[in-house]
Parts: sequence; C-alpha cells; structure tokens
Amino acid sequence: LVHALRMIQGDLTLARPPKARALRFRPLAAVMTGKPLPPLAGADLYPLMARWMTADVVAQACDERTGRIVELGSGWGANLFQLRSGGGPRDAEYAAFEYTEAGRQVTQMLAALDPAMKLSVHPFDYFHPDFSPLSLPLPTVAFSNHSIEQITKLGGGFFESLLAVPGLQRVVHIEPVGWQLRGRAEDLLSRILPP
Repeated sequence: LVHALRMIQGDLTLARPPKARALRFRPLAAVMTGKPLPPLAGADLYPLMARWMTADVVAQACDERTGRIVELGSGWGANLFQLRSGGGPRDAEYAAFEYTEAGRQVTQMLAALDPAMKLSVHPFDYFHPDFSPLSLPLPTVAFSNHSIEQITKLGGGFFESLLAVPGLQRVVHIEPVGWQLRGRAEDLLSRILPP
C-alpha cells in the first residue's frame, strides 16, 4: 500500500528543475520591491502537504483507546491510507464513508494491497446520513476534509446522527471557512485575508 501511495504521489508531483543561479535571490528582490513572494514549493506539492497535515491532525486527535477512525467524504481513501501509513493507530478499524461509487471502488482496490489494514467502505450521503455500520461501541474519531464545503446547506440532522455514533471520542472537520460568514466578521476577515 505504501509503495502504491508513493507511485500515485510521484505521478501527482513533477520533478522540479534546479533553480538557475539568477533565481536564487528572487525572495529577497520581492521583499525589497514590495512584490509578493514567490511560492516556496511547487503548486503541485500543496495537495500532498495538505494530506500529510490532515493525517497529522487526525493522528493527534486519536489516543491509545481509539479503535475506529471514520472519514466522511473519503474520496479514494487517500487520507485514510496516509494516516494508516504515517502515524495513525495500526490496530484501529478504518471506515471510508463516500458518496461516489468510483471512490468506494478505488478505496477497496487500494486497501487490498494491505491485508492487515482493517478497512470497511460504505456509501454515504450528507443529506441522509446512515451511520448504522458503526453500531459497535468502539472509541471513534471521525473526520472530514474538504468534504462538507461542497454542501450548500447542511441540516442539523447530520450532526445529531454523527453525535449518536456509539463510542464517539472526537470529530475533526478540516474544512475551509470564512466565506460562510456575513456582516462584520466577513469585513474583518477580508482585511486580514484575501477574499
């Protein structure tokens, strides 16, 4: 599984050519002229860095009792696989809850590369949340990553259903926020962050 993830990550990142000598001082020149700094990493590396950060945040939400980790809107399972191979609980059960059939199929195909990983894959719809596969009362950490952001209005029933999962320890939502805020908070944020 780790080898497959490395191959996928290799396809997602392009080899960066060495910097020309003249480009080494671009950050200093940018500061001196008041221009934006050039990026420190290639744009293709940011999704991988975000995946590593997500795995780290979720691993920190777990403790020695955590027996189950659930991702809502898991896509092809990349976050769960990164978590498993990069510091998540080795003996925990992993559960991928995904809306698309293609995402569920790819998750199952990749999970087959690590027979020791206890992974279950379930269809999931935020508007009609079904957490019945999580009926065993295991200490559980649930998370979402750039998944809820695609829902224009999420009813309270989702949160009630999620909070009713037996053994739920923590919920981590790694979601972009700010654009949902209106009024004074939005004005304040727009002075600090770009729109």
